[in-house]
Amino acid sequence: MARRLMLALVPILLCGIVSAQSPGVVRTGNISPIIESLDKSLAFYETLLHLQVPPNRGGGPRPFMVNPGLHKMFGTTGATERHVDARIPGTSMGIEMIEFHDVDRRATRPRLQDPGQVVIVLLVRDVDALLSRLTAAGVAVRTPGGKPVTVRDGARSVLVEDPDGRPVELRQLASLPASAPADGEIVGGRLAITVADLDKTAAVYRSALGFDVTPPTRFAVDPFIRVLSGVRGEVRRATATSPGSGQLFELVEFRGVERTPLQTRLQDPGSVRLQVMVRGINEVTAAITKAGGAILSDGGVRASLPPNLWGITVRMPDNVYMSLLEPCGDCAPNRPTAAQPSGASASSVPPVPSVSGPVIGPARMYPDPAISVVPGSPQVEDFPYLTEEYFVTGTANDAPYTTRILVRRPKDPSQFSGVTRDAYRAAREIPVTLAQLPCYCHCDQGFGHKSLYSCYEDDHASHCDVCVREALLALRLEKEQKMTPAQIRDTIVAQYSH
Repeated sequence: MARRLMLALVPILLCGIVSAQSPGVVRTGNISPIIESLDKSLAFYETLLHLQVPPNRGGGPRPFMVNPGLHKMFGTTGATERHVDARIPGTSMGIEMIEFHDVDRRATRPRLQDPGQVVIVLLVRDVDALLSRLTAAGVAVRTPGGKPVTVRDGARSVLVEDPDGRPVELRQLASLPASAPADGEIVGGRLAITVADLDKTAAVYRSALGFDVTPPTRFAVDPFIRVLSGVRGEVRRATATSPGSGQLFELVEFRGVERTPLQTRLQDPGSVRLQVMVRGINEVTAAITKAGGAILSDGGVRASLPPNLWGITVRMPDNVYMSLLEPCGDCAPNRPTAAQPSGASASSVPPVPSVSGPVIGPARMYPDPAISVVPGSPQVEDFPYLTEEYFVTGTANDAPYTTRILVRRPKDPSQFSGVTRDAYRAAREIPVTLAQLPCYCHCDQGFGHKSLYSCYEDDHASHCDVCVREALLALRLEKEQKMTPAQIRDTIVAQYSH
């Protein structure tokens, strides 16, 4: 049975604050390949490629969710979905696999030369070692000969297929990019999009979205494409760089080879959706439709999405889907609530645990050893923070427990200004309270955060209006109304979760 749950398909974008500038993209977010089976896709992206995904906290099969606002934006009202976000190290982009249910679906497997095809390009340290693991697990290889080949600029690449037959390029560059993490097999990523008319597509990305687009090259035989994919014909290219995040999109047009433009619906396995945060959502939508795109959202209008976003989904001229998102003040202040299982009651909800500390020994204390929450990410030791340990004691499933948590806070929040500075001061003043509060910016899904305090371990909260408002509310409730952490938690849940 489908459960009603939070809208969590926009985690990477919710913490951006849009300034009053000309309409266009503020930054890009996740790529969402539409898939046939989430379990099979996780076996590929998580188990074989070792991309990090949020833990399955409930255990067992991940449930299908009912998100009315989301499906209004998608134009799939009545459907359910389930999804998981796999982070790509060295980028701001994740692979957000979405499986639709309770709606008609027709799978498609486009060829590399077909307009609308999107190739996920993963930059890797050792393409031979990674390919060896994939082929041992039975993953299909598209590259003729089944081995990596040398392509432009001294890179070595190979095309493999994910469980939906979607091509994934493993590319080992001649030298690591500057953004590469210190360790890990995958060090970056980008997208390669096959288009029908490169001039028109480049114009849309440049004028409607505000991307920096290089001038398209002339058609020419590309020997690298031939050895990598076996596809003949001529090719022309352009590179589009997104504002804000600087994400690279390789735009490719084929000529002299059979092409069939991709014609799918959003829910069909084989489709691809991109997330972008924009300013001027109506103006950007109008520019895309004027260039030949189409609106998918119900009624052809934007939908309100908790917490406080406008969202609309459009089909770009080459049948790549794009969800445009923009902060909207108080248009949707609350999130859909989770439906309680049959027979559940308030008494079955675990009580808020107690927190004591800080702990000062006698066992080994942080940072001995140092802790890396996300391999390859910036480390807390790289920033001027204090780290303290506390005991958390409570009862779950009628069994008592005690565990230990880390509370990290900036030494000097004065580096920020205005309400952001005040919020960081609140985190310094009441860290134990914030560590017991949920955050409703979806950072648990996008960043693996465990509490509101997680948002203040680095500069995450400085870009997040939700994080700031929650922290300031918590401080006021504790200092002015003398509420306990449990009472503050109940107040925040009541305000944000329905």
